[in-house]
Amino acid sequence: MFQKSIMVSPPVMPINSRNVMHNTKSLNFSRTSLSVLGGGVAGILGLSSLFGILFYFLASGILGVYYLILNSRQDSLHFMNKQQLITAFVFENLFTYILMWTLMYGCVHVY
Repeated sequence: MFQKSIMVSPPVMPINSRNVMHNTKSLNFSRTSLSVLGGGVAGILGLSSLFGILFYFLASGILGVYYLILNSRQDSLHFMNKQQLITAFVFENLFTYILMWTLMYGCVHVY
């Protein structure tokens, strides 16, 4: 009388923790590089106060969206979750950005 429908789930891909750690380190390196280069550019452009901070968050957001688009085209799992691509290491590298920003601003516009 009653038929039970059987739902078949897709096969689960195992996550290799070494690869995830390597990809996380690569993400951290790219965010650090962005902080150094972005801080230099903001200092040379003479951005100050809120515009400099907004420039960092804009550049960091663009990098996060780039990684999100790059990761969405592939079927395999490279990170633990998608949110990590956009929000990981943003505030950790903010001080690196501020250091380079003030250094380049001081070298170009003050001296």
